[in-house]
Amino acid sequence: MWRSKIATIALVAALFATTLSAQTFLQEDWSTAVGNTPPTGWSAVNIGANSVPWEWNNVAGRVFDAPPFAGQFALCDTDWFGSSAFGFSVLRSPTFNASGTSLLNLTFDHNYRHLSGSPMSGIAVDMWDGTSWNSVASWNANVGYLAPNASTVVSEMFDVTAAAGGSANAQLRFTYGYGWDWWWAIDNVKIEQPSPIDLAVISIDSPVDNPTACLPPTGLQTVTATIENQGSMTIFAGSLIQLDFSVNMGPPTTEFLIPAADLLPNTTTQFTFTAQANLPAPGPNTLSVTVIYPGDGDPSDDTKTETLSGLAGIGSVTLPFLENFDSAIGTYNTAVPAGWIQDTMDATGFDSDWYMQTGQTGSLNTGPMADHTTGTTGHYAFVEDSGNYAAVNLISPCFDLSLNVSPQANFWMHSYNGNPGGSTTGENFLSVDVIAYPGGAVTMDVFGPQGHLPGQGATWGAGNSWQQQTVNLAPFAGSIVQLVWRVDSSNGGANTFYHDVAIDDVAVFEPMPTPGQAPRSGMAAFDINSALNVNTSAVPSGLGGPYFANVTQGGTMSMSFDGVPSQPIAVVYGALNPVSATYPGGIGQFDIGGPGVDPMGLPLNIGVFVNAIAWASAPVGFPIDSLFFTDATGQVTVNFLFPNFGIPGGSILTTFQSAITDTVAPFVYLSNAIQVTVN
Repeated sequence: MWRSKIATIALVAALFATTLSAQTFLQEDWSTAVGNTPPTGWSAVNIGANSVPWEWNNVAGRVFDAPPFAGQFALCDTDWFGSSAFGFSVLRSPTFNASGTSLLNLTFDHNYRHLSGSPMSGIAVDMWDGTSWNSVASWNANVGYLAPNASTVVSEMFDVTAAAGGSANAQLRFTYGYGWDWWWAIDNVKIEQPSPIDLAVISIDSPVDNPTACLPPTGLQTVTATIENQGSMTIFAGSLIQLDFSVNMGPPTTEFLIPAADLLPNTTTQFTFTAQANLPAPGPNTLSVTVIYPGDGDPSDDTKTETLSGLAGIGSVTLPFLENFDSAIGTYNTAVPAGWIQDTMDATGFDSDWYMQTGQTGSLNTGPMADHTTGTTGHYAFVEDSGNYAAVNLISPCFDLSLNVSPQANFWMHSYNGNPGGSTTGENFLSVDVIAYPGGAVTMDVFGPQGHLPGQGATWGAGNSWQQQTVNLAPFAGSIVQLVWRVDSSNGGANTFYHDVAIDDVAVFEPMPTPGQAPRSGMAAFDINSALNVNTSAVPSGLGGPYFANVTQGGTMSMSFDGVPSQPIAVVYGALNPVSATYPGGIGQFDIGGPGVDPMGLPLNIGVFVNAIAWASAPVGFPIDSLFFTDATGQVTVNFLFPNFGIPGGSILTTFQSAITDTVAPFVYLSNAIQVTVN
């Protein structure tokens, strides 16, 4: 042993002047692949009637860190293929001559999203020795998967000397087995006989970038890296191995690793620098670690570089922001729009992510029939109730609220519980949480928990609709934030998936000031055809009016009132004139009529709307000159055919405002005003 070590030390000394390079037998970066056609010599074999082809054009737009997936990569995307996917997809290399090799290493980069609980789901790497296939490695768990738009690529290295068996016709294969699964992506495949001496930095272990965070790590950070002996010679204990780190291509900081034990071929050791890296704010920052050793025959793997950015490194979104999810492709697709993230820390398994969907959901029609944006062909995001999870999270892009005073988020929500037992049986809830930076503190339930939406019916078969919701972000003004839409589907397993929850048309903005009054919740809310205010908030949101509605000539106009039970309602109309008059006694503010007031304190030039008298809803004993009545719940909706005025589309017809009575002072409450535009 003593003689062997002396001989090795002598050889290392000789290598100061002469570097021995690796011998490469197979190397593939897929740059010559086209569509579903692999490079020359490679073959893609599909086993099963519904097997999924390997492809090199990334049709589903999967996003992985680059480098190493900087160019084309091989991808078998069973999720994109759809629910009928079932089988095996095999990728085989050309044959190569492995005879006479003393050490043969296989390296490749990959990302694999695993479907837990599926007996078919798994990936494997094998080597042909001229007679049989020999297993190199296999996985039935995620490899590098974090989220569809924030996944890392894992670099693998295996000693395949025995598996190749010194065959003159050795061959490599990648095999993916699946039902309706997710994906496997592969790149940078190499088989080589390594240099006698080859030390490589294979990972930077700290600091670690969080690709789902809004801000990168900054300030003084501890640097730790993993070094691997990828050569065929042992690096003996007591050797002096130089390691450098640098920040943003600046001057290197040098320290030395002295291994306490022999570093055998294909083994690793970890090194932590005493000096810390100073990462300036706000980033992104680039950190590089380099290993330097005499005679190293492969300089290509001496340096590892990572970009510490967080999502802020690619730009936080300034307001206003609108997401309608219509950039999504297909149905039941988990690939989210750019900047959005499927949370990987919430749940794993079937239906554990938000789906991007067009048309209706598949669970007994308990979700929307169509999106909110178009009402026909657009997309929305939803959680399938059959998943049975305590939390399924969808994380927004980073919003820069540093210049905002009272920011707000609106979104349209569909939450209809179709359980035959009623809306309290099998109930699922949606909340919106806020992650604020710097620091990443989480504030839970800034909105919600909101279950079955009011007005959608209490029993199975009742009507359902999209309804707008509001999130007050004013407490987070001056910060960078992410919003987290959190849905529990925990009742799906016990109650047969009757309650899907969906969102669409997410808006984040700084509200514009409005001169009108806000509806008095539960006392004087008034809506026509889902009217919106200037900030795109719906009438029930509680924000100031006036509001604006569209009515189609010859179509139906729907007037909805929310007051106190069994009380008369009068509807007046006139030109929009915010703050035309404030009625004394706390009744409220008129936003219609001309300047000035009559002797009763009413603004001038207003009329009484009498063309939709709702006599059928009048309780016995009420005066017959009342125009509308609320029902026993304090609500009423009146639908009637809107006349065809024959005026150009886009014309403003008039503005309606209602007065709802009560039995206590001030006895009358004025609602918000709604200006009607005729289509």
